[in-house]
Amino acid sequence: MKTRLAALLAVLLLATACGAANDNTDEASAPSEPAATSTATEGQDGEASSSEETVTLAAAAFAATGSAEALVFDTYLDLVEEAAGGAVTFERFYQESLCSGREMAECVRDGRADIGQTIGGYTPNLFPFAELISLPFQSNNAEAIAMAFQDLMGEYPEIEEGLADFGVVNAYHIGVEIGLIGGNEPLNGPADLAGRTVRSSGAGIEAALRAAGAEPVGVTASELYEGLQHGVLDVWLNLLSGAADYNLNEVTSHWYEPGLGVYVNNVALINPDRLASLPPVVQDAFAQATEMFVESGDAYSAYSAGMEDSCTRVLEAGNLEVWEQWDEATVAEWREMTGDGPSDAWKNSVAGLTEDPDAMYDRWLELVETAADESGHVSLAIDCMNRFNAQG
Repeated sequence: MKTRLAALLAVLLLATACGAANDNTDEASAPSEPAATSTATEGQDGEASSSEETVTLAAAAFAATGSAEALVFDTYLDLVEEAAGGAVTFERFYQESLCSGREMAECVRDGRADIGQTIGGYTPNLFPFAELISLPFQSNNAEAIAMAFQDLMGEYPEIEEGLADFGVVNAYHIGVEIGLIGGNEPLNGPADLAGRTVRSSGAGIEAALRAAGAEPVGVTASELYEGLQHGVLDVWLNLLSGAADYNLNEVTSHWYEPGLGVYVNNVALINPDRLASLPPVVQDAFAQATEMFVESGDAYSAYSAGMEDSCTRVLEAGNLEVWEQWDEATVAEWREMTGDGPSDAWKNSVAGLTEDPDAMYDRWLELVETAADESGHVSLAIDCMNRFNAQG
């Protein structure tokens, strides 16, 4: 199987070759100035030693400082810095302070950021294959979803090639916890979503909401609080971490785990031209961090710490009235209402991008099942919900 390390290095070689081929392009087509800067440390003779330069790269995140998603991003950046042995450091920008989540891919491509973290569902046209992660009713095991998609990328190089054509490449691509919903009235099944405006993320979730008779509304996580306050939204959909980070417990009192499972993909993107221009030790550090990030468990150790903090904040606030889990029969009803629409739509979206979408989808399901058997990850949102109900 082709490893992510080999894949990333292959992109580096391709980017380097393309850069050499384009040396004579006109100035109008040249990329914007790089965000990276470098400083040289002093050698033994007191003069700057180019072999000991420290490169400073701009790292932009849509996630809030200290959130579970930000901690995951920080863990990856820390791995790169450690592997580079002081040859690289990151200036870190959080909560869309440098680039918004929706424009992150463009931001990385045009050089405002050297690496950027966002949600693939904000720009699904760039991540058609990764929409697999966002299909509803698949799994509550976020780590298994991440492991499966990493293996799928190793088996299907076309997943990476589309991003490279746009001008970015994956540093990592993971699933992050299960979807929760919340409002100010009881939501005991899909029938209670009918006629309500509900935040949507990704084509698969949108299909499930429409099947229930809801009206999907595409807003980012940072827009949820005001959307609920001003009546743009009746029901939010988000992760526990997002609900805590954006204080959704202040504007909604009834929370539910509706059985959607892992519904969103979290990505970090790098500009391959920028990557290819960095010193070899830094290139190798990125490749090493990408290879070990998910498989080592570091990603989900960081995520678990962030989710525990999110849970503590929600429980200590004490302003929720209800937090319940839909039973299996209710979830099965919603799944049956939704049918194969989301998976069929995904297959249609990648037709022409891969030789056999049906075979890729079947392989994906196999990989998820295998990874779930290997992973000991337990949904932290469900655990937090159980603790809420144990309080009495």
